Amino acid sequence: MLRKKRSEHSITAKWGEGLSGVAQWRREGLGGFVPVVRSFLRLYSQVGLSPTEAMFVLHLMDSKWDTNHPTVRTKILAERMNVSVPQLKRYIRSLESKGMKTHYVASKRWHVFDMSALFVQFEEAAQKARQVRRRQVGNADAPEEE
Repeated sequence: MLRKKRSEHSITAKWGEGLSGVAQWRREGLGGFVPVVRSFLRLYSQVGLSPTEAMFVLHLMDSKWDTNHPTVRTKILAERMNVSVPQLKRYIRSLESKGMKTHYVASKRWHVFDMSALFVQFEEAAQKARQVRRRQVGNADAPEEE
């Protein structure tokens, strides 16, 4: 059987088998990938998120499996971030003040996180960044950065 040559652009080629979770990590539930748009990484501070809050949002992205809002137990999220539950609740309150909506489901002891309003802020920041870039280039028809 012929085996395809791995692309130098593949995630495994860039980061290695161990980090990408191709082998043992998947069996242990640690492997896989979380798609993150570049604009999130470049704009989180412009929308007022601290690095810790951005990491919190990345953990929520890791808990999102479909078009529904991500749901996760506070205790599990605190363990993943290596913080106390009270500290995690402070992150949640801070993000709520910045537009994220949450709903606690007491019967299941988990939070439902609605990040829609927060991501609207990212879209607005991205539009502003594109406008600034176009002005810097001096051409309103300049291609947008991908």
